[in-house]
Amino acid sequence: MANYQATPPQPAADPGNTLGLVGLILAIIPCTSTIGLVLSIVAYIISRRANFHNSKALAGIIIGIVWIALGVGIVGILAMRIAWPDRRDARSHLGFVSHQWLADHRVSQVSDPSGER
Repeated sequence: MANYQATPPQPAADPGNTLGLVGLILAIIPCTSTIGLVLSIVAYIISRRANFHNSKALAGIIIGIVWIALGVGIVGILAMRIAWPDRRDARSHLGFVSHQWLADHRVSQVSDPSGER
């Protein structure tokens, strides 16, 4: 009779590995970074409860936070530029009239058609 050895048990799979990979991929794409951040956090929590270290989920968390911070910063800068435009910009936009034209045509410099001042 043949003596067969039992195959060694397979190591337990990380339950949050697939979700961590999906979260990482979505976190890399700027328009889906919030969804990727949430999925990465969920995958990281699931992996930690099963005593696994999920580096894909951790990378998804970091990348998602960076994209969200960049997005908030850009929107904040744009909002400030719209709400409080630079004063130099407001003075320099006179429509079709330039500063030189205004300097040349001041009321004191315009001659009186009757010749009297």
